[in-house]
Amino acid sequence: MSRFSYAAFISYSSRQRSHVTFDAFFADTMFHEVAHGLGIKNTLGGGGTVRQALREHASALEEGKADVLGLYMVTRLHGDGELGEADLEDYTTTFMASIFRSIRFGSASAHGVANLIRFNFFEERGAFTRDAASGTYRADYEKLREVGAGVESKRERFDPGSRLGRGD
Repeated sequence: MSRFSYAAFISYSSRQRSHVTFDAFFADTMFHEVAHGLGIKNTLGGGGTVRQALREHASALEEGKADVLGLYMVTRLHGDGELGEADLEDYTTTFMASIFRSIRFGSASAHGVANLIRFNFFEERGAFTRDAASGTYRADYEKLREVGAGVESKRERFDPGSRLGRGD
């Protein structure tokens, strides 16, 4: 059993485990990598690069952007019928299982930090819940879609001292 399969097995409810698939993981990863090449590279007004402006937070924010933008691209392509007969729940469940897989990298890793931020972001918005009796999680697909739509239309400000990375 791969680390990814194991993370899905121990973290997800038995009813949703079947939605964690290799094809969905491959697509999520592929679009994550595509998303790295997208976005604004320089600050407005010629003040330097975005990476320079974000300093030590740049890598974690870039990983988080790539993850969320990759999921957004998968969701849009699925909605447009470009991903064949695959179930959208496969992609979203696999995306959520990937958060558990990548959190193990810890806060010393840009991937780990990005996944910790996203875990808190999705949890606070009810995109998944934890069953205290079994210790497993269950995705709420409707709330996941709402959160995804919210990410698309709302830009969160980053504050490294905040639980969600949102400054007020």
